[in-house]
Amino acid sequence: MSIDAALLADYVRLRNVSDGMGEELLGRAVRDCFQEAARELGLWENGRAQISSEAVATVIVDFAMYDVRRSGRNVIGQALAEKIYHEGSQELTQLLRMSKSWYSLFTILEIVPEKGFKARDVIRQADYVWIDRSLSRTAKVGDMLASRVIPCEGFIMSSGAILPLALKEGGHDKFQAGIVKLVFGENVAPPKRLSDEQEHALAKTLILVGLGSGATDRVRYALAGKHVGSGKAAMEFATPSRPVGRNDPCHCKSGRKFKRCCGRA
Repeated sequence: MSIDAALLADYVRLRNVSDGMGEELLGRAVRDCFQEAARELGLWENGRAQISSEAVATVIVDFAMYDVRRSGRNVIGQALAEKIYHEGSQELTQLLRMSKSWYSLFTILEIVPEKGFKARDVIRQADYVWIDRSLSRTAKVGDMLASRVIPCEGFIMSSGAILPLALKEGGHDKFQAGIVKLVFGENVAPPKRLSDEQEHALAKTLILVGLGSGATDRVRYALAGKHVGSGKAAMEFATPSRPVGRNDPCHCKSGRKFKRCCGRA
């Protein structure tokens, strides 16, 4: 696999466009969207969001933007309906791409240093070129990621909130089967096209499992400007801290042990 200079330049341009849109789109999300996102993800306690790191904050914001709906629309859909960007603008084109984004579980198949990697969407059984210079430096073949991705011409890019999942060697197939069972039911294969409800359930399940296993402890942010196209910050994998034990309380605040709750997958 190769990633040519034209694709890399397009990625840098689109990442900068997305970063420039961020503040305006965030401003369109009403306060209770963020509260609802934090509650759904088990990160709301004593009247406030429990934000322990920038990685956790990014996960909440991403979920609020894409998975919390008001009158059937998320923040992206509402921005399209209100036509906040003029026809032919880079921002409108990127907003349309963002409206086609999806959340899934990915396995890294091949790495192109300083550019990105080839990844397989293990839920939808499709391979993609994923451009991300920062992650190409720290990720490894076989790593499994939970993330929302935005389709671009010739590649995909993350929406910014990536959860690296630490699995035992040989545990990928079992984990994937567990996620499918939790979201789609017993012995039901994922459909080729997911409904809004299924997309929401898949994103929420993967995030809860990732948070419960300490995935945000395995992410760090570099200072702005340290990486090309990094925007406000570039994401990398960090040395993991102690993962949540199977007998520890589940992160989602269900009151059950992790192995009996989100850790079932």
